Amino acid sequence: MATTTPFIETVEPIPYIGLPATVPMTRIADSAAGFGRIYAWLAMHGLTPSGASFFRYFEFHKNGLVEMQIGVPAEGQGAKEAGFVEDTLPAGRYLSLLHSGDYSGLQSATFYMMKWAEDHRLKFQCQEENQFSLWTARVEWYLVSPAREPDPAARMTKISILLA
Repeated sequence: MATTTPFIETVEPIPYIGLPATVPMTRIADSAAGFGRIYAWLAMHGLTPSGASFFRYFEFHKNGLVEMQIGVPAEGQGAKEAGFVEDTLPAGRYLSLLHSGDYSGLQSATFYMMKWAEDHRLKFQCQEENQFSLWTARVEWYLVSPAREPDPAARMTKISILLA
């Protein structure tokens, strides 16, 4: 497994079709099943994804629950009626890093990035409350996913968090 040094990138707004989920932190990976539903809906409506699939994290609760969305960059009408959300990742400056290897290393890579940000006096768009933390845009992009690469060592994930 390898993780790059964090870097700052400027991102334009990214519209997407998402599927909301509230799951225990230990079951986040199970949410990946939602990608199939989104891709099937896009195909049924003749829409093409415009980028890599992702998880967008909104809230991390002290009780271990995570409120998130499973997302695929695309623009489409009618997704709300199918139980999906039509949303947009906000434009702005993001701190990002690339992680290659198994997903078991993503938590460590995220902690590394947060420590790096703290050391460089960078702040994220995150609101800390008593029982949870609320993120504006905290995203894991699956650049090389299990659907394309069965070998976990060959997977590539980009972690991006919107800066304040």
